[in-house]
Amino acid sequence: GGVTFFDVSNPCAPEIVGQGWADQMRESHSLAFGTDAEGEREFLALDYIGDDPDGDIGGVGFWEVTDRTAPVWVSELAFEGFHYPDAYVSVTLSTFWQGPYVYVSGGFMGLFIVDATDPLDPILVEQVVFDGLLVGSFHVVGNVAMVASAGTARTAVVDLSDPTAPELQPNGNFEVR
Repeated sequence: GGVTFFDVSNPCAPEIVGQGWADQMRESHSLAFGTDAEGEREFLALDYIGDDPDGDIGGVGFWEVTDRTAPVWVSELAFEGFHYPDAYVSVTLSTFWQGPYVYVSGGFMGLFIVDATDPLDPILVEQVVFDGLLVGSFHVVGNVAMVASAGTARTAVVDLSDPTAPELQPNGNFEVR
């Protein structure tokens, strides 16, 4: 449940710069860095799990990391359908931040698109389910994205010309074996 920042100016002797701890932080399969709308404060988006004995609360959480010596958990956004510990089926798995949006992979729940213009008050914009695709990670380059499945060989290419309405490309599905 924590993050640690290191000074690696001497890679053979890294030094801890700052650390933070949050019980709400879940596994960090990926770390998505971004800024607020003004570009003045830096944030880190990653998987979040709430304090629920049934494991039904979770989604994406945000650390403010402007001051690397003192990272602070500042907000979270829960997604309907989350259930831990359903492995890769219905939990959040990875995050990717581009522009004002954080893309959150959610297994068979699909892809959650979050407006993080104000990371202190993130807003769910859209949930997109890709038929039969267990969304493990989502990586964006410009207006194209790659969806990699969690635990299967399927990968898909997505058109993100509209960043809130991803569309699978007709010839963009393939399996890596």
